Order: sequence, then C-alpha cells, then structure tokens
Amino acid sequence: MIFAYAACLIVLIAIIAVADRYHPILRDIPVDAGSAHTKRPYSLGRVQMAFWTIIVIGSIVYVYFVVSGGTAVAIDPKLAILIGISGATGVLAAAVDNDKDKKVEAARAALTGIDEAIAALDDQIAAAQRERVANAAGAPGQQTMAKLNIDRAAKTTEKDEQERLIKRLQRGNGSKGIVSDMLTDENGNSLHRLQLVLFTLLYGAMFVWSVGSTSRLDQMSFNEQMLEFMGVAGGVYVGFKVPVKTVA
Repeated sequence: MIFAYAACLIVLIAIIAVADRYHPILRDIPVDAGSAHTKRPYSLGRVQMAFWTIIVIGSIVYVYFVVSGGTAVAIDPKLAILIGISGATGVLAAAVDNDKDKKVEAARAALTGIDEAIAALDDQIAAAQRERVANAAGAPGQQTMAKLNIDRAAKTTEKDEQERLIKRLQRGNGSKGIVSDMLTDENGNSLHRLQLVLFTLLYGAMFVWSVGSTSRLDQMSFNEQMLEFMGVAGGVYVGFKVPVKTVA
C-alpha cells in the first residue's frame, strides 16, 4: 500500500514538473516579459503552494481510490486551513512583488524626466555662461547662474534617490537553481525564507507519515497550534518582502 501512496505523489510531482516546463507555474512573475520562463527564478510562495497541492491531492487520491475503493472518506478540516495558509502566503507574496515592479517602473519613468530636466538645465547653464562672458554680466547674471546650479543639484539629488529606489526594489530575472532561489533574495541568504522552508518540510513529512501509517485523512498529526506556527512563518516571509524605506 505504501508503494501506491508513493506512486500517487510521484505522479503529481511529474505533472507539476511538466507543467512548469511549458508554463511558469513555479516561477516568479516575470520582470522582463521577453525573458524565457525557464530562466526565471523559482518563487518560494508558488513552490510552497505546489508542495502542499501535491501532498494533499496525492493523499486524497490514495485514500479514496486505493484504500477505500471509491467510498467517501472523512477529511480533517485542518486540511482546508493548511491549504488556505499556503495559498494566502503565495498570493500575498505575489502581490508584494507586483507592487515592487510597479514602483520600479514608476521610478524609471521618473528618471527619464529627471535626465531630460538635467539636460535642459545644462543647456541653460552653458548659455548663461556664454552670455556672462560676452556681456560681462554682474550680480543679475551671477544670481541666474546660482539659481540654475541649485536647480541642477536638486535634480541630481532626486535622480540619486530614484536610482537607489530601483536598486533596492528591483528583482532579479534569472534563476540560480531551485535551492538558491528558495533561500536567497536581493539581500542574499535569508533566515525568514529558511524558516518557512523548514516548517513546510517538517509539516509535510508529518502529514505524509500520518497518511502513510494510518491511511486516514480525518486524524492529522498536527493540531491548530502547529498550524498557527505555519501561518506565522508565512506571515514573516511576506513581511520581509515588503520594502522598508531606507534613509540615505
């Protein structure tokens, strides 16, 4: 019987893998729409959703078709909570990424306008310098030059701020391998990602052990308090993805 259970899980793993081969169901929302989806980094939120989908559906198929022979089976309500936690984590993570991309796009648009303004100020400064040399301008010319230089300095500061914003929020568009993609972000190795991965693997192993040893779905090996830990780990992961404004 245990081999039949393993077969159910393996078949679902294969289905997910093949689906991801042709459609980016496990990958991050693309930063560059023209990039090949097989090169995009794996999304921890999406992979976690796929992990629980495989385990839960594989277990239901095993108990319903193999163990009970097609007879209706009782399912622990905590399974719905578990799937809800997993789905909420994935959805919120995707929403944060989408918000970051919009802010980066807006910052790039702002940079274009700032560069044009700086170029216009440079032309005005050059023209004012030529006029000052030609006409030996006094205080009025100096005041004009001073104002133009102040305006240019302000635009340069604004440009630096937008560039820092882009650097802080811009997501990578290339995969470094599933393990690296799961455990790292733009800041490098991340404890909050490792925490979510460890909780997911631990609870997944407990779930599979429970179903494999009892062939039942109405008595899960974890309780409400353990689900709360899973929810907290997901919340911490999403919380760390939300950008925090830094002081220059």
